[in-house]
Amino acid sequence: PRTIAGQNSSGLTPVGQRQAELVAARLAGIRFAAVYLSDLTRTKQTADPVIKKLPKGTPAFTDSRLREKSAGRCEGHKVGYVEQLARMSGQSNRYYRPPGGESWDDVANRSRSFMRDMLEKYCSGSHSAKRPSSATARGPPLAPDSVPVGDDPTKLLMITHGGFMSEFLTSAVGGVTNSARNCS
Repeated sequence: PRTIAGQNSSGLTPVGQRQAELVAARLAGIRFAAVYLSDLTRTKQTADPVIKKLPKGTPAFTDSRLREKSAGRCEGHKVGYVEQLARMSGQSNRYYRPPGGESWDDVANRSRSFMRDMLEKYCSGSHSAKRPSSATARGPPLAPDSVPVGDDPTKLLMITHGGFMSEFLTSAVGGVTNSARNCS
């Protein structure tokens, strides 16, 4: 049975290593302003072959905000265990924090904090569109009309985790829940 990985230090499986090589081949030669990746081992292992195929000098940064949702002491348990605990506690799965872990709302706040920083760093200045009204980590999802646009869009590559990416995409579209089952 599948188990909750969360923020544990597990590495990629052989299938994951093959998938990383396929992504690297697909992204080979594409110019990105920067690569951002989670600081977890399996993400670094995914990033290694990808970064080697990008143009020389592409900067890469780790950022702990890109980590997968922490399931705390529930990591290693069977997938679905946290949801079962949430039901037993009478709390919504969205706001339930497993012992030593974080809620999905916490992950959404991390994703919005990262998004705001990237918008400020890469999309302000030479672009004439509006900047986000708030630079705080907490707050409502970003409204679509607050996302800067321009004639020369900056490409950033994020190498992260499915749970984080789902929350990031939900925030990017103004709070419309992302229903993708696998955002990898």
